[in-house]
Amino acid sequence: MFTASKQFRAIAEDRLGELKRRQYMELAALRRSAPEAVTIGHRRGWLATVVEMVDADTVQVVVQGSLACQWLPGLSDWFAAGFRINRSGSIMAVPDNILRSYD
Repeated sequence: MFTASKQFRAIAEDRLGELKRRQYMELAALRRSAPEAVTIGHRRGWLATVVEMVDADTVQVVVQGSLACQWLPGLSDWFAAGFRINRSGSIMAVPDNILRSYD
């Protein structure tokens, strides 16, 4: 994996880690964020946070993004990862079939 790809993944994982440290009520109050521009070297991309209520007691948080390939137009590094948290604070993985819909 190239350096820019690693840096992009690290930024996205850091964002996800920061969100995992928040409480249920704080996450439930969030909404989908506007894509944030990311530039690493000459590569441009974006990151966004998607927060959705799965049911009355469960919030799903997904960080997704893309970093364009510098040399091959149309190719990108993609990132999508997330978690679910319920009112008691228990954290679960987002099912793979759901995460694939964010790619």
